Amino acid sequence: MKHTNILITIFLLFATLTLAAQNNYSPCYTNNMSKGNTAFSQGKYSEARTYYVTAKQCAGGNPAEAQKKIAACDAKIKAQKEAAEAKKRAEHEAAEAKKRAEEMRKKEEEARKAEEKQLAICPHSVKDYDGNVYATVYIGSQCWMAENLRTTHYAYGTSIDLGKDTSFSVAYYYYPDNKTSNATQYGLLYNWKAVMDFYSSSKNNPSGVQGICPRGWHVPSEAEWKQLIEYVASQDKYFCNGQAGYISKALASKEGWCPMGDYDDDCRVGNDPQTNNATGFSAVPAGRSGRSKGFFSTFWSTTSFGYKGKEAACFSISWQDVIRPLIPNHNKTEAYSVRCVKD
Repeated sequence: MKHTNILITIFLLFATLTLAAQNNYSPCYTNNMSKGNTAFSQGKYSEARTYYVTAKQCAGGNPAEAQKKIAACDAKIKAQKEAAEAKKRAEHEAAEAKKRAEEMRKKEEEARKAEEKQLAICPHSVKDYDGNVYATVYIGSQCWMAENLRTTHYAYGTSIDLGKDTSFSVAYYYYPDNKTSNATQYGLLYNWKAVMDFYSSSKNNPSGVQGICPRGWHVPSEAEWKQLIEYVASQDKYFCNGQAGYISKALASKEGWCPMGDYDDDCRVGNDPQTNNATGFSAVPAGRSGRSKGFFSTFWSTTSFGYKGKEAACFSISWQDVIRPLIPNHNKTEAYSVRCVKD
C-alpha cells in the first residue's frame, strides 16, 4: 500500500511537470504565434502565415500547432484567391454582357432607323380609293405594289366602268377570265385609257404618271420596268439553279401558274412553283384581256410605241418563260394588269 502511494505521487508530479513544460514555450515561439494570431484575425493571412512558419522553426515551440495555423492560413489564402478570381470573372462577364447589350442596342437602333428610312421610302402597305389594301415590296431602289391593282375608281373618286368590249378611247376594267371571284387574288385588268386617265405617254424614270394609281404612286414607264429587270438580273440569289438571267421564277408568285406538263425544266415558271417569288414581287398570272388566266402575267407601262401611238410597252412573264421577262408592244385596246410604283 505504501509503495502504491509513492508511485501515484511520482506520476502526478511527472504529469504536472510535463504540463508546465508544454505551456512554457520559448519567447520566439510565443511571440511569433501571437503576431500570427493578430494578423490572422485582421485577415492578413499571408503575413500571419509568415509568422507561423517562423514559430514552427523556433526551438521550444509546438511545431504541430504552428503547422495547423499554417494550414488554416493556406485555406484562407486559397479561398481569397478563388473569391478574387470569381469576382474578376463576374466583373468580366458583366462587362462583356454590358458590351453585348450596348452592341445589341446599337444594332437595334440602326435597324430601327433603317426601317424608318425604308418605311419613308416604301411603307408596308398602300390603300386605294375603294379601300383595298396592297402589300408592297422594296426591290433595288424601287418600291412596288406586291399585288395587282383592283380599284374601280381613280384616286379623286371618279369611277371606271366595267368593260364588255374593247375600246381605245373609253376607260374600262375587266375581270380575269371574266369572273368576279378572280379579282381578290388576281386583281383587275384595265385598258390603256383606264390606266393613263388624262396623262400622256411617258418614257421618263420615274414616269410622272399617276393615272389609275393611288396618290403618292404612279404607273411605271418602260424604263422603270427595265430598271427592275436589270436589278434582279444582276443578283445571283435570284437566278434559277444558279443560271444567270433565269429570273422569271424569282418574280412570279407561288400560286396560280399552270405547270408545263411534259416539260421537266424546273426553271419554267409553272414548274416547281414553291421555288418561285424570291424577290417578293408576287407576279400572278391574271392573263390578258379577260382570258388566259394561269398562263400570263402582263403589266402596262406608260411608254407608247407603234403606228400612231396605238401600242404600249408591257412587262410580261409567261408560264413557259425560262430566260427572263419580256417587254413586247401591246395594243392599247387590250386589258392587262397594273402595278404601281411609289413616287
